[in-house]
Amino acid sequence: MTELTNIFRLMLMGWLLLVTGFIQSAQAQFFDIRSGNQAYEEEKFSEAQEHYSKVLNSEEKIKAKKEALFNKGNAAYRQENYSEAQQAFEQLAVNTDLENSLRSEAFYNTGNAIAKQAENITNPGEKLPKLEQALDQYKQALKLNPGDVQAKQNFELVSNQINALKKQQQNQDQENKQEEKKEEKKQEQKEEQKQQQEQQQQEQKQEKTEENKPQPKPNNFSKEQAERILNALKQDEKQMLKKYQQKPSSSVKFEKDW
Repeated sequence: MTELTNIFRLMLMGWLLLVTGFIQSAQAQFFDIRSGNQAYEEEKFSEAQEHYSKVLNSEEKIKAKKEALFNKGNAAYRQENYSEAQQAFEQLAVNTDLENSLRSEAFYNTGNAIAKQAENITNPGEKLPKLEQALDQYKQALKLNPGDVQAKQNFELVSNQINALKKQQQNQDQENKQEEKKEEKKQEQKEEQKQQQEQQQQEQKQEKTEENKPQPKPNNFSKEQAERILNALKQDEKQMLKKYQQKPSSSVKFEKDW
């Protein structure tokens, strides 16, 4: 009986220690969150993050640390650490074990953090995907809470930014194409000018070659001499023709009669 009593006492003490530890942990978490919230209200965001981090380091389950995680994301956002804020909000947004109202707000804040990152990007090719990513977060927030007016407003705002950026890119592409055509035309004109110059140089070279060739001496015949030579040539032509006509025909050989 004594042994059973001792075992019961030990079990009771262990249970009390466990409950006491749980209470102390809950109290510490409560005070850290409260201190963090107070520092946040006083805009001491770095101090607030420290209190929230204590809770996050002491808890493993997302449900036990959801408030600290959400508020830490807000504190990071207020310090313009948008990437860190995005990571905190995303952990809550994608967790289906949490209530939809909290997840909707986490999606909304994730979209804001991404949209803020997009503001600092000047390259349209890099900015557009960021804005589209933010737009998707607002869309997810509205799926969980269709009546979220702020999510609707930001969805429309980012949509307009995306459309304006796409139009700007299209105009830029058209300008680039026009510039390319101008450059191609310039190159064609240069090629034509080059060909013309080469042709001119070739013609000039050929003219010089013709000039350097020995020219035939002119025949200094009088008009009477030229007529006599022409008549002689005509007479020779008649004689050649006459001789051709008088040329005996070739003999034809007949086959022998057998």
